[in-house]
Amino acid sequence: MKDFDVCSLWSECSKVMKCIHPDTGEISAAEWEHACTTARRYKKGINYFVCNGNNQTGAREKKTASIIENTNQNSKPSLKKILIVDGNSIINRAYYGTPMLRAPDGRPTNAVYGALRTLIAAAMARNPTHMLVAMDYPGKTFRHRIFPEYKANRKETPNDLVIQLSIARETMQKIGIPYIELEGYEADDVIGTVANKAAKENFKVEILTSDKDCLQLINDKITVLLHKGRFEECTPHTTPLITGFFHSLTVDIKSLAGDHSDNIPGVPRIGIKTAISLLKKYKSLDNLLARAQEIPGKAGENIRSNINKIHLSKKLATIEKNVPMQISLDSFAIPFGGQRKMEYAKAYLSGLGIQVIKLDTFYKKTAQITTTKSNNPASSNIPPGARVEIKFKGNAKMCGICGAFKVECSEYIELDDNGKLFIGARRFFACSKCANLLHSSIYYKLQEKKTCNVRNVVVAGNNGRLSF
Repeated sequence: MKDFDVCSLWSECSKVMKCIHPDTGEISAAEWEHACTTARRYKKGINYFVCNGNNQTGAREKKTASIIENTNQNSKPSLKKILIVDGNSIINRAYYGTPMLRAPDGRPTNAVYGALRTLIAAAMARNPTHMLVAMDYPGKTFRHRIFPEYKANRKETPNDLVIQLSIARETMQKIGIPYIELEGYEADDVIGTVANKAAKENFKVEILTSDKDCLQLINDKITVLLHKGRFEECTPHTTPLITGFFHSLTVDIKSLAGDHSDNIPGVPRIGIKTAISLLKKYKSLDNLLARAQEIPGKAGENIRSNINKIHLSKKLATIEKNVPMQISLDSFAIPFGGQRKMEYAKAYLSGLGIQVIKLDTFYKKTAQITTTKSNNPASSNIPPGARVEIKFKGNAKMCGICGAFKVECSEYIELDDNGKLFIGARRFFACSKCANLLHSSIYYKLQEKKTCNVRNVVVAGNNGRLSF
């Protein structure tokens, strides 16, 4: 056990963080470290000043907090993590936050470029094993049947943004990132359904969005990465420090205050601050409505006379978590493609005038996420006839698949699904063990003279590419 000096806000923040053991008054080392990071970032809450022995936060009351090491060594983190991206939210933010860019043919691309950078940065930072993008389906949703004026006050979407929504869908197809859109539902509903399913299947779920609506989905297995220039990690513990309210009150706040951007009515003259204040006092919307007669002043009068609007607003603000769609989470597994897919994607982006996206790093990173480091041949778990992950070219004494060295290796070249050569095909060396799983319809063994009689193509050069 170690003792750390903390400021006078310790008791208050400990209640918010909900990390103090109720019986011993102690906090696990893992929770303490998380709390400390949060405090440094938001400059409020728990403050530690034992690093250099000086109190840098001014004269404050000190007391000691007991920190105990986490003794639960048997708990294993989940190996499965899914990153669900709110596509429309990220694209909209990129459109208004990125200077205008255009493809050689004149089409706008700034939103596509900005969103793609954000998406790749998130994938590389969070290391998911599964990933998908949820998109709004063009047209009306089930919420319009409940309230025909839903989103009626929104301005018309700029034409440049409309064009880029189509380009964004095509870009995801080229890169290989799966996306879902469903008629009659919004991206949030798709996110809620997939997140709910993944959590039940013991995935760790992370939702990337710039919209606070998804905060209502947070629980012990679901985290929201709130994109506000950086990724703010919203969990049941940190959400109050980031937003000023608990995630469980997200829908209740909108039920009272409404949402102008979505034209959710709420209660007249009740703003977000008033809604939060009332919910802090009454703990929940249901309890507030049950005690509505006790609420004094104009606020109480407005609430009592707009009960129907409150219930309507709650329906509109609640994310549907049981959208009728048949999905398999395995279809969202990383990696999304190998070298050939990357070359196709780079060529497509080049045609859009986007050449600075580091797809090479992205593909390598996502491929490494599901690869177990081992000295054994990587192909040992690969079924016969399947494609293998080619880590590097290798040489006559080093296998490019499993990395084994000081072994005899033969040189191969990959073919397309029709058994023919293609531009960008890779040459590599494989040891005898890995070669046993290289199907002849997918990989062609080169002769010692390095000539390939397929379509009379001669292999030359040292860069692993074909010369026609």
